[in-house]
Amino acid sequence: MAKRKDNTTKLIFKVVIGQTADGKEKLAQRTYSNINAELTDDQFYAVARALAEFQTGTVSAYIRQDASSIVA
Repeated sequence: MAKRKDNTTKLIFKVVIGQTADGKEKLAQRTYSNINAELTDDQFYAVARALAEFQTGTVSAYIRQDASSIVA
């Protein structure tokens, strides 16, 4: 039976850092690694909201990126 191992989770912010010449939002991406993979989505969201307070610019999106290795 296949199993997951080496679970990792990252928190990625999409942050508005200005505007392009066309007037569209210019975005930057900021990544926090080593987030506890066992967090529920509600807990993850609470962490993201707390860390968003320390970002310069407006946070336009919170992204959760989970990764695992699958082994037999």
